Amino acid sequence: HRPGESTTNLLKRELGLDGKPVFNAGGDCITSRESFHQWFHNDPHVNRVVPAKLKLAPTNTGTFVADLPHFFPIDGLGWGDITLGHNFWFTLELRHDFVYHGGEQLTFR
Repeated sequence: HRPGESTTNLLKRELGLDGKPVFNAGGDCITSRESFHQWFHNDPHVNRVVPAKLKLAPTNTGTFVADLPHFFPIDGLGWGDITLGHNFWFTLELRHDFVYHGGEQLTFR
């Protein structure tokens, strides 16, 4: 996988029964269904759960945003800082309750 390129169809459209993303097809960036499963399921030999809070700031349009260009929530935690002083090697699972009225959009940069 080349930096700056995106890979589509990695995930199925619906979450699994456990509420986690479901692998669809790996392209050239995921080696197997089993390796992807480890991203969102605890395996003490492969990953560590590091709970953290993410503060969303209200905007003047009534939305909430976390605009954090230097977002390294697990620096010094988990397996440790690996590259250039930051831990870039993490998967974020975000859970938040909200009421869906219809038409709302979640936007990720």
